[in-house]
Amino acid sequence: MTRTSTCAYHFILWNWYIFLNVYIPQLGTIFQDGAQTKYLTLFNLFVFLAFWTIFLYDRELVYPKFLDGMFPVWLNHAMHSFILLFSLIEIILRPHHYPSRKTGLTLLAVSSVGYISRILWLHSKTGQWVYPMLARLSPVGLTAFFFLSYISAASIYLLGERLNHWKWGDARELHPNLCRRKAESPTFPHTTCSPAFLFY
Repeated sequence: MTRTSTCAYHFILWNWYIFLNVYIPQLGTIFQDGAQTKYLTLFNLFVFLAFWTIFLYDRELVYPKFLDGMFPVWLNHAMHSFILLFSLIEIILRPHHYPSRKTGLTLLAVSSVGYISRILWLHSKTGQWVYPMLARLSPVGLTAFFFLSYISAASIYLLGERLNHWKWGDARELHPNLCRRKAESPTFPHTTCSPAFLFY
């Protein structure tokens, strides 16, 4: 896909993200007073696997039936399903430059701790859990759940890295002729080609 088409696709997704984050909070008191920031769904729309696994087991744990009267079916899928399609398209669209595995997993851990801290802080202030299922867990159960959530997220991250490599190969092998021309050109005196250069 050309650079123009890629930019157009990302522009459409960006506007879709903005639309959902403006539209959804207007649908009910559940999102009043900035409360929408407690839901991971509205941060990144990337909870397909966790949401539907729990939903199919017992929907009352994550998406109680009363929400059907608040959110239309298409909106539920917009929040929890479409991200799978968008993610697969993104892998096919163009290669991505991943940081070192240590850096990537560390940043993921920091983000996870930040969100978990937000959940615990809200519970300490309101006495209520963001997700109903958390109220059924003991302190040990909560610890295990949060830990397994990170393991699941890390597994998905590594899967994305593997799929990116499967589709595009080693970044340094994507355009070997380009790298060679850079090395031979007096304008680019370096003898190696930076992988990051290949993605712009």
